[in-house]
Amino acid sequence: EFRMGAGGARVEAVRTTSGEWIECDNIVVAAGAWTKQIIQKICGADLIPTAVVPHQYIIFEATEGVSNALPVVRDYESKYYLKPEVGGFCVGVFEGNPRPHLPEEVRKRNGTSVPADAMNEVFEETFDKADPWLEQALEAVPVLQNTGIKSLLHGPDTHSV
Repeated sequence: EFRMGAGGARVEAVRTTSGEWIECDNIVVAAGAWTKQIIQKICGADLIPTAVVPHQYIIFEATEGVSNALPVVRDYESKYYLKPEVGGFCVGVFEGNPRPHLPEEVRKRNGTSVPADAMNEVFEETFDKADPWLEQALEAVPVLQNTGIKSLLHGPDTHSV
């Protein structure tokens, strides 16, 4: 719950789940897919240009020497990122020419109301979508060529539009 200032244009306080009011000069809403509807609830207006888009990534089996101490690598030219993930690597792709393939129910609700369980959604998996960029990641990190795939995930990701 929020307490608005005069004219309803500014949040002055936020009520915690324990019922305590915390006075504030500013608030930051960092709620991913739910940010847009939270801001709409606070301000009564659509002020945040966000949308859910599909994102595909691959988690590889554990690899000797891989830990969370390793950095995240982003190769913008080859359109992929690589990061440590539970003792193995995760490779995600930035689609250069994204295909419109959101499920119809996600497309319809985009920009309006995201259900609380949306973070558990997964879309149809496809290697075709990631193939060109995945091949470049495999060339750049040869250990991945001989490492099994633990899971291929294709789900929602929130981006500004």
